[in-house]
Amino acid sequence: MYELSYIVLLVDTTYRIKNTFNRILGGVKMYPKLLEVMEENNITDKDIAALLKIPYTTVRDRTRGKYSFTFEQAMLINKELFPSYSSETLFKQ
Repeated sequence: MYELSYIVLLVDTTYRIKNTFNRILGGVKMYPKLLEVMEENNITDKDIAALLKIPYTTVRDRTRGKYSFTFEQAMLINKELFPSYSSETLFKQ
């Protein structure tokens, strides 16, 4: 039981440290190429949110490294907004 409690504490502490660094550094850019291509094409997080029918804040969290896009979401973004790019290029982390 002690070992499990220690692991839970370690995971929780690691999670808190990651969140603290993300707040300090302004977040980690999970998909740098996607963000670059979005900027070049004047596509915003709100545009992607409308396409995916999810909240803007969810898209922002995903592009900024808090969460990942699902496979289906990534393919839809690629197909509808950036068909001239490969999905491997756009979503390389």
